[in-house]
Amino acid sequence: MTTAGSFWVLGVALPIEVAAVAVWLLFGRPWNTARRARSRRNVS
Repeated sequence: MTTAGSFWVLGVALPIEVAAVAVWLLFGRPWNTARRARSRRNVS
């Protein structure tokens, strides 16, 4: 059962967490970079 559990964690839970983080970065960074770019443009 322990081996099956480890395989399930590595094969299912981990990829889902990685995908969730990747999506969060993709949808989260553009807004942050846009705000930073606007602030930099205003400063310059």
